Amino acid sequence: MPEVKGDEIAEAIRDTFCSENASESNLGNANVVDAIASISESLRYGFKWLGTGDTATPMGAIEAHAATMKEAAEEVSGALREVAEAGESIADALEKVAKAIREHGNERL
Repeated sequence: MPEVKGDEIAEAIRDTFCSENASESNLGNANVVDAIASISESLRYGFKWLGTGDTATPMGAIEAHAATMKEAAEEVSGALREVAEAGESIADALEKVAKAIREHGNERL
């Protein structure tokens, strides 16, 4: 087995983790940095399509989801306001019934 010098090992390690290929995209031999750069670019591209209905949007998937959730919350909030208003109307009507019973409870129809 040939003897390997420390400088050669250090250079080999440096070449494994330091790449001009990732930034230059010159299609040269790939190394660890090039593989990581390629994977991250693929993930970035894929995440763009995680919006609603598999449509690419300028918003990211999380932002699109948040916007949808906000819209749904506003609709639920509006419906709850309507229920509260209806509850107030029912309470007013029941108060009038109670008042009429108090005033006319002993009278026969």
